Amino acid sequence: LHFSSLPHIDFMESKLSGYLSFGDFFNSFCGVYEAEGFCDPVFAGYVLLPTRCDYALTYRRLIWVERVETLRLLRKSALDLSTTLTAIETDADMMTIYVTALKNGISGIPKMIAMHHLVRFLVDDRVKKEDSLLALVIKYLSLCPIQVKDEILRFERVNLYNEVEFYEKIPDGRRDVMQLN
Repeated sequence: LHFSSLPHIDFMESKLSGYLSFGDFFNSFCGVYEAEGFCDPVFAGYVLLPTRCDYALTYRRLIWVERVETLRLLRKSALDLSTTLTAIETDADMMTIYVTALKNGISGIPKMIAMHHLVRFLVDDRVKKEDSLLALVIKYLSLCPIQVKDEILRFERVNLYNEVEFYEKIPDGRRDVMQLN
């Protein structure tokens, strides 16, 4: 099973018996994944679905800040990440959370997601960047291990097999934009 084409779901309007909000349900769902998910790729796909950037920031913050153990267990997913990473992250707090996670050695799917959003933020001209946030992200990136900096500089995309593709050589101008040496 591999999810590639997904309809947009209105989680805010979802009514779930026994839960005051979808956020409460999602928090419980992450707890079940931690306790009994056994890194199942289908289960992981359902965990990742509400964390897309075209859904409420609440769900991304929940999994990246409050449910870090859920994040660590996300190794494989039946969800095609390449189709879910189309929206560009614009939240300042999430940018610093992604950099901190990379600096602290996050791996697997969360690493792919963090690298994707950071690179898009830094190099995509469509993203409106406040100078203070850009400076903060670059400062945090400068504290990352050399291997992480190299991967960010050479990051190309997450493919449909949920693997990171890297450029062989750092694209022209990228080192200057990211200010990483």
